Amino acid sequence: MNIPVQISRLTEKWEQQAPQWRQRFTFIAAVSVLVLIGLLYIAFRPNYVTVFHGLTLEDAAAVTAELESSRIPTKLENAGTAIAVPRKYADQARLTAAAAGLPRSGRVGYELFNKSSFSMTESERALQQQLLLEEQLALTIKKISNIQDAEVKLALPKENIFLDPKRQTVPTASVWIKSSTLLDASQVGGLVHLVSRAVPNLDPENVTVIDADGRVLNSGNDPNGGLSYSEQQSRQQALQLELERSITTLLGQIFGEENVAVRVAAELDFTQRSTETVRFEAPGEGEEGLIRQIEELSDYYSGEGTSGAAPGTDTNPGEVTQSPAGGSSSTTSEKRQRKIAYELDEIRETIIYAPGAIKRLSVSVIVNETSRAVDTAKVQAAVQAAVGYDAARDDVVSVQTMSFANPETPPVEAAPPWYRSMAVQVGIGALLALIALLAVRSISRRRQQALLQELQMAQVAATVEPEQKEELVEPPEDKAESLRKHLERVARQKPEDFAFLIRTWLNEESR
Repeated sequence: MNIPVQISRLTEKWEQQAPQWRQRFTFIAAVSVLVLIGLLYIAFRPNYVTVFHGLTLEDAAAVTAELESSRIPTKLENAGTAIAVPRKYADQARLTAAAAGLPRSGRVGYELFNKSSFSMTESERALQQQLLLEEQLALTIKKISNIQDAEVKLALPKENIFLDPKRQTVPTASVWIKSSTLLDASQVGGLVHLVSRAVPNLDPENVTVIDADGRVLNSGNDPNGGLSYSEQQSRQQALQLELERSITTLLGQIFGEENVAVRVAAELDFTQRSTETVRFEAPGEGEEGLIRQIEELSDYYSGEGTSGAAPGTDTNPGEVTQSPAGGSSSTTSEKRQRKIAYELDEIRETIIYAPGAIKRLSVSVIVNETSRAVDTAKVQAAVQAAVGYDAARDDVVSVQTMSFANPETPPVEAAPPWYRSMAVQVGIGALLALIALLAVRSISRRRQQALLQELQMAQVAATVEPEQKEELVEPPEDKAESLRKHLERVARQKPEDFAFLIRTWLNEESR
């Protein structure tokens, strides 16, 4: 096969085509090429996956430089705090970064001991060990699910052999965590247990765990009745759900549960407090009580005189008078008094309020508007009785009627088959367009060849020699006129084919 000759023939055939046909062919070919390039890009473009996230800018720069030095393509995400690589390089990228000790995320590890020197004092070495312990605990806590970041601070007392061990301070620890979800009591207890067991002589009650909002998550020695924040939220949510269920069940028997919407917001008081009352009361009737004081007074008199009592006076109780048989008498008197004071009954009353008492309730009830009339006043009274409404707490109970929406459940759409994807449809369309273009071109070429053969036969018939023309019925002038008329008819009906024929003749004569 002579390639230059084939290229020359293709060029000649291209030039023989009409301008409009060449423009259409060029446009369709360009669109097909662009579609094919797009499909190839979609099919073979690299699929990036995130291998590192939550990095500091320093760590992101270090990891990116390390991966690029190993010829691993990288892409920064999330404002430069995440790094993505093609899926096939994901494992290699993690191993490469780990071999270089990256990412550090602003923390130090055992490489801190590489900076040790012989001139380091005991205090510096102890501080170095404490820093290492804090960072290793923080790294361990970060491996727990739902925990995004963590910090550990230790307060370790200095050991002194000259001090009494009982007088030395005890170690304490503070743990700060940032989590995606609220940790429950068991998870917080696990954190406390982890830290307390990793630090010598650290008791669990001396470990404090707080979250990113500054809330204390473990019980510790707090005034909230020994309840952590997660436990408080759990109790509050449990109370709200129980009240909502109770109200829904109550009103559902009347209106139907699907026609009732209930929401309860409960505010609980978790402060643990106690009240002590002292009061004094007199003993009850018939009760003597405890003797506080006894006072006795005794008056004794003895002498001679007339018998009998002095005029205008009565004999005092307790007096004793003795008189002899004669006129004169000897008088003896004795007076006694006794006073008893009783103690008042002292009553001491201590009331300890358990944490979790209801501080305020807000209840909202919405009843669906139906053909049945709704007495909101009666419904409100029933709800108030069901939730234990207390006006002194500023409780709020709201009952309203509204029309409920009835959204139809949308049908679950099945996943479209592979041949309905955009890329496949575009590819099929481009392929069909190319096939149609080739078919049109083939048909046009056949028509042009047939017309060319017809005209060539007419030309041969018009230019035959006289001895051959004698056998024909028509004279030479009539055949030339017939060829001319045929060419005029072709030029009027098929101008593009006629132009193609003229170009073909011109090319043949130029050869």
